[in-house]
Amino acid sequence: MVNFMLYITAELENLTNFQPKGGDDDPNFTYYFKLKCENCGEVTDKETRVSLSEELPLVKKGTANLIQKCKFCKREGTVTCDPGWRLSAYS
Repeated sequence: MVNFMLYITAELENLTNFQPKGGDDDPNFTYYFKLKCENCGEVTDKETRVSLSEELPLVKKGTANLIQKCKFCKREGTVTCDPGWRLSAYS
């Protein structure tokens, strides 16, 4: 399995912490991403929603927050969110 780290950059003034409303472990907060297939490189037309509260069982073992097939090559991909990560703004 390959893990990717999401980095967000912004120019901010007088801000020390940046996190979703309700905290970074809020299971009701929904993230929206445009996803790119690692097999064929196709990018989704619309944003795909992912939240901590939605867990789907994987075929082999474990769970994922999103399981989606590429509409072009039909390869299946998964997204798993790790609760407890922090977004911080540094100057």
